[in-house]
Amino acid sequence: MSALTTSERELEELTQFMHLMPVAVARFGESGAIEMLNPAAGKLLRHLDILAAGANLQTILDRLCPGLAETWRTSAGRAGTVVPAQRCTVLPAKGPAVHLLLRVLRPGTRCTVITLDDVTVMVEQERELERQRRRTDLALEYIHGYCVAVLDDAGTVIEWNRSMGRLFGVKADAIVGQPLLSRVKVELVDTTTSLPDFFAVRNVIAKQGWCRVDASWKKDDGQEMWGECMVAPVVEPDGSTRGHIAVIRDVSLEHYSTQQLIDDALTDSLTGLYNRRGLEGRSEAIHFRPGGAQLAQVWIMADIDHFKRVNDTYGHEAGDEVLKAVADALRATARGADVVARFGGEEFVLVLPDTSADMAVRIAERLRLAIEALSTDVDGQVIRVTASFGVAQRAAQESQLEVLERADAALYSSKQEGRNRVTIFAPS
Repeated sequence: MSALTTSERELEELTQFMHLMPVAVARFGESGAIEMLNPAAGKLLRHLDILAAGANLQTILDRLCPGLAETWRTSAGRAGTVVPAQRCTVLPAKGPAVHLLLRVLRPGTRCTVITLDDVTVMVEQERELERQRRRTDLALEYIHGYCVAVLDDAGTVIEWNRSMGRLFGVKADAIVGQPLLSRVKVELVDTTTSLPDFFAVRNVIAKQGWCRVDASWKKDDGQEMWGECMVAPVVEPDGSTRGHIAVIRDVSLEHYSTQQLIDDALTDSLTGLYNRRGLEGRSEAIHFRPGGAQLAQVWIMADIDHFKRVNDTYGHEAGDEVLKAVADALRATARGADVVARFGGEEFVLVLPDTSADMAVRIAERLRLAIEALSTDVDGQVIRVTASFGVAQRAAQESQLEVLERADAALYSSKQEGRNRVTIFAPS
């Protein structure tokens, strides 16, 4: 036997390689007749009931994916890829469906080669994942007040479930592709640090593994929804992070109920102004700039003149009406940033942030004139009152009690000097 030439040896090696391949490989002649099947191809095609008598490439392609035979015929005379990758599903006579990945190519003009990868396991895994995802989506969609978003590393929404659309009143294109935090004024729980972007959220997650964000979220109709949002990373098996999951729960009812309880605890029930506790908390909150620097702050103490006489003459119900009228006048005349509180009985306190003493005296004078102009009608009787005022500027390190005592001392001077006047505290 003569020795094989180099080209013959290479062809034999290639044939052996194709024979041993776990992927099904078949070669067909120019007319489509079968020229070679490796064992994997023969086993697969027999299992799919395709290797009947007279089977050729056309019948095989029609069985695998109707319409591909025509694609193969029209490619006659041209070498190259005919079908780069095509998913096919075939149902054998016995057993479950088989999912294949088919490739068709012409190495030359006179033959065709097909490869078939059995991707049944992969397809079923994908379908099971999709089924699980749909079940989760359905569960979350019909649980009132919850929604879920999948975020990339920059905090941009890349996927959502329909309950998010219902909760926010938006369509997918208004959420997907947008930063999640663009819809919210965010503050991290247990701190006053604002979160300007998702980078801050990721920093918190890096420290504790998750981040909770309580925030007022903007809905598409302009309304706001108080939402509790939990953000957690999607961790891969190798420990790397691939995006994040955000679960948002509508807690508006709980939030506003809690806020109402807090407001009730800090508010005077008769006048609607802050009470002493509310005054303490709110005045301290406006005493500092965001960076920690103290603001100039002036305290004004007011007392209705001869209020006991009102109660004795007209009764306590009439006195309550006068108190409410005075409170309304103080609230209407004060500036938006000023804190107005009923300190007790017929005494009121105003805290003016970032205000000079001279400006505070002018404001107190306007308040005095507003009360002097009041006329309260109670059961046909017109009641008129006046009030005395004491003004004190809060020193840099001074406590609330200390500045309040000085405002009270100034108020006492106004009373001593004839009432219905404004006095600023002057150190002796």
